[in-house]
Amino acid sequence: LSLAQEDDGTLLAGTPDGLNRIRDRVLPAITSAEGLPDDFIRSIAPSAGSLWIGTRRGLARLNGGKVTVFNQASGLASDLVGTILPGAENNLWVATLHGLAHIQNNKLTNYTTENGLSSNIITALYLDSENILWTGTDGGGLDMFYAGRFVSFPAVLELPPVIYGITEDLSHNLWLSSNSGMFSVSREELLRFARRQSKTVTVIPYGTSD
Repeated sequence: LSLAQEDDGTLLAGTPDGLNRIRDRVLPAITSAEGLPDDFIRSIAPSAGSLWIGTRRGLARLNGGKVTVFNQASGLASDLVGTILPGAENNLWVATLHGLAHIQNNKLTNYTTENGLSSNIITALYLDSENILWTGTDGGGLDMFYAGRFVSFPAVLELPPVIYGITEDLSHNLWLSSNSGMFSVSREELLRFARRQSKTVTVIPYGTSD
């Protein structure tokens, strides 16, 4: 379900039966027996000497053989964790079924529609070349975290309402994958819209005919 690589070259593979590790040979899997909240691994992210693991029953941090669990009981908005994105300055963004979590210096902050997100179901995370965070959602489309707040983009801009993936090309266009095809949009135009310097954004759709 998920793949990642540690600095020493160890390949990490998240499966429904735990976290598998391969380094010259298959190493013993890490499972709930070692302290993970669940064996079903949905996401993996090495960051600053720790390994973060997303599951259906919370987020786990593996560091020096010790497992620390973040879940609803400890303040996480939802136990169902999706994408995990390491950010700048050793912080971490965590997509959940009920909003976006931010962890920095062991401090957990949750963001939901009450904080400006267009939807609480976060399906994609991307940190662009200027360390601006972009979030894809299920039903609300594209959001960005800019100047300490979330900015959403209205449906009138014709961005897809469901976004599965976000990336940036060398010309600083954002590419969005969705259930209705691929879309390209200028990051600079989105920034101008967010700064209220423009009321329009050019969105280019791509489908099977392209």
